[in-house]
Amino acid sequence: MSSAPRDLFRQFANHWLLIAAGIFSLSMVVMTYNLYASHVELRDNADARLIAASDARSAAIGDFIRERRQDVARLAGGEAIADYFGNRDLGMSVKYGLFASLAAIEHTFKEVMDKDRLQDQRIYEGLTFFDRDGVPQVKLGAAAPQANPAAEVSEPDIAIDARRRLIMVRAPVIYKDEVRGAVEAVIGLDLLAPLMVSKELWRPREFLLDNDGAVLFPTEPKPASATALDRELASLPAGRILPLSAAEFPELKGYFALRAPVKGADLSILRLASEEELYGRGLSPLTAFCMGLFSVLLFALALGFDLMRKTAARLHEEKIHGLAFYDQITGLPNRCLLIERIREAQAANARHKAFGALMFIDLDNFKTLNDTLGHDMGDLLLTQVAERLKGCVDRGDMVARLGGDEFVVLLGDLGTRNVKIAAMRAEAVGERILRAFSLDYDLKGYDYSCTLSIGVAFLEPENPSIDDLLKRADLAMYDAKAGGRNGLRFFDPFMQTMISAKAALEADLREDMKKADRILLYYQPQVDHQGKLVGAEALVRWVHPQRGMVPPAEFIPVAESAGLILSLGALVLEIACRQLARWAEDPATAHLTIAVNVSAIQMRHKNFAEQVIRILEETGANPHRLKLELTESTLIKNIGDVIAKMEKLKAIGVSFSLDDFGTGFSSLAYLKRLPLDQIKIDISFVQDVLVDANDAAIAQTIIALGHILDLSVVAEGVETEEQYDFLARYGQLSYQGYLFGRPLPAADFERLVAAFSPRRRTSRTIQGAVIARAG
Repeated sequence: MSSAPRDLFRQFANHWLLIAAGIFSLSMVVMTYNLYASHVELRDNADARLIAASDARSAAIGDFIRERRQDVARLAGGEAIADYFGNRDLGMSVKYGLFASLAAIEHTFKEVMDKDRLQDQRIYEGLTFFDRDGVPQVKLGAAAPQANPAAEVSEPDIAIDARRRLIMVRAPVIYKDEVRGAVEAVIGLDLLAPLMVSKELWRPREFLLDNDGAVLFPTEPKPASATALDRELASLPAGRILPLSAAEFPELKGYFALRAPVKGADLSILRLASEEELYGRGLSPLTAFCMGLFSVLLFALALGFDLMRKTAARLHEEKIHGLAFYDQITGLPNRCLLIERIREAQAANARHKAFGALMFIDLDNFKTLNDTLGHDMGDLLLTQVAERLKGCVDRGDMVARLGGDEFVVLLGDLGTRNVKIAAMRAEAVGERILRAFSLDYDLKGYDYSCTLSIGVAFLEPENPSIDDLLKRADLAMYDAKAGGRNGLRFFDPFMQTMISAKAALEADLREDMKKADRILLYYQPQVDHQGKLVGAEALVRWVHPQRGMVPPAEFIPVAESAGLILSLGALVLEIACRQLARWAEDPATAHLTIAVNVSAIQMRHKNFAEQVIRILEETGANPHRLKLELTESTLIKNIGDVIAKMEKLKAIGVSFSLDDFGTGFSSLAYLKRLPLDQIKIDISFVQDVLVDANDAAIAQTIIALGHILDLSVVAEGVETEEQYDFLARYGQLSYQGYLFGRPLPAADFERLVAAFSPRRRTSRTIQGAVIARAG
């Protein structure tokens, strides 16, 4: 007995393929039967959906027609018409008595025509009231010509005029059990179009036919040969999906048809659909069986190749592991393996209360190498860098590549519990790496010098998260780059504090820009050479809910780095333009201009000019009172595009001023090309103009240059009478500074305008200016 199971297993092993093929074939038969049953069920469901949709469409049109018949019947039996016949039987004429009754009927008709609508379209094109002789007594809108409508109507009926595309609804007027006239309504046949719109995704071919086979919808012209065909389709049995034979309907071979009559009218809904549209593409049983046989063959082949698959899996197992945990260019561990080793080192340091270190290394100017010598040379350099790094660390330490030109050295155990000793040992490894990289690299005969920036963060007994550890080392590395590259920096908690403070400031600024009372403009007066107040420069201020007034020098760089400068600039421009519009309403301030600073990022935006024009139009500000101040950094890139935008804005009256002139790198050639109206002497020259001969000479040169180029000149930062007198000797300038007023909120600035009196120059200053002009 014990050998029987063994023999059965041996027989099964010898005939496993035949048994497997038999089982598979049986499963194919079962699958084919289930497929056929599912196919039949799907066809039944498709038929049911088509019939239900057609019935719903015909019911909607039938309900519409039934409602119109009821509406016309109500009008025919209305009180106004009954009053008319009552007055007429009393012998009243149209002139005496009947006129009021007819007016009441007309009023009723007009209310119905105005009120009854389908999807915001009037239902009735016309309403007519006939007497028994067919004479229209009240007629509104269109009417269908007939011999005597009243003589033909004994009950409400509907007629379709396919040629004129009209629906005529008539109802008899019965007064004292006698037909005394009729009411006829005319409805445009095209009004049924919204009821014919199909919502099915496959958009079936759908037609509205009358009993003569005329196609009422769609309205596209059909060939004349299709008329007889339409008549045959209109006579198909209702409510059944019928295949159209090629003999009877040669033009519709392969189509299925369903006719649904419209109740209460001589109309039908006809739907045509191909078999694929109606039932989709199904998998036939024969196809499934053939696929099953093919699957049996594939199954046998799969078993034959199973051994090959297992062998290939073994051969590729190490390669898969390498792809998952090692860099393909340098062969170093990648980020995944690095994180795993950091986690192990953190656990060991926590147990032994010892320190480790993580070095984040970035190659200096690696992108330049890729751009000049190509990526193949870059890959060669990365390979040699990996070899040098591995030669600089002990066997127990790890060198990994994160990606690009970033490497990490993990000093898992520095062998000390003292942080100062740990820092000295980590610094020694870092210095060893920097010395190793002082030698040039041989890149296929090309000597290349490569330096590193290294950031170091400690693996402490109280371990931070791995992400925080990498972030700390990364911050220290960027600090090394900022310090001139080719150096080493340790992470300082103050770095994290600065980054966190910057992130918090960015989040607060992003939120406060949505609030009207947080971003404000202060206005600093500008006066002309006669001391008269001519305008102001708009200076942005941020009122922080906790910190109070945040200096622009602190939050403007944050806005630029966070990508908020475009939104902030647009907001400042909008506030300034609204202020200009308000000042224009007051004669005391209508002459003032407002100068708004524009950043280089704003000016380089492709839609900057259109944005300024839109804000001017929305606020109603006078563009001739708006001045945009550019810095010389704006002119460094794409000067042609800057000029095009400036000329577009100058065409509507906006003027331009070059701010901080003399501090940047713009050439006189650029200055000549730019459509400027004004240049501003930078405050750094004005402050020392009395004590520094160089600053005085620069200020005089800028004034002379402005005169030569026909540009007005504004001196910024004028704080003393002596500075004012000195500058006034060399020409008719405009001035801005604390001598004339500090930046003020709008309300305080308006009070300053009301109380402002022109500043008079001394006779000595006037004499000096005359001498300068004469010279």
